[in-house]
Amino acid sequence: MKKILVVDDQPGLLQIFSEAFSDKSEFQVDIAATAYDAQQIFTKLEPDVLILDLALPDKDGRDLLEDLKPHPHFGQCKIVIMSAVASEEETQSTTCCPIALFLQKPFNIPEASQNITNLLN
Repeated sequence: MKKILVVDDQPGLLQIFSEAFSDKSEFQVDIAATAYDAQQIFTKLEPDVLILDLALPDKDGRDLLEDLKPHPHFGQCKIVIMSAVASEEETQSTTCCPIALFLQKPFNIPEASQNITNLLN
């Protein structure tokens, strides 16, 4: 089973991602609304994909990536960044690790979930 962690402070977006993958039995989706919760869940879950909004209420998403980087599983996790403000180029140049996929908000949910599914296969 592939594990996905979605981190965003918008409850509606968390629900949409959960529903987008709920019909696929090969995925386990966990959600977090803060960087603190994300760090706790990441350590326990060791996700295959981390879908991360850069603008979190308690910490910038790039700082969260820096915090997660020492974790032994971090290098095996694919990183998907979501942002309404930052561009893909800016995100790639200011992030501590390679980004597998960038989603500029607002984005097409079916297309985004298909792209994420493709990352996992």
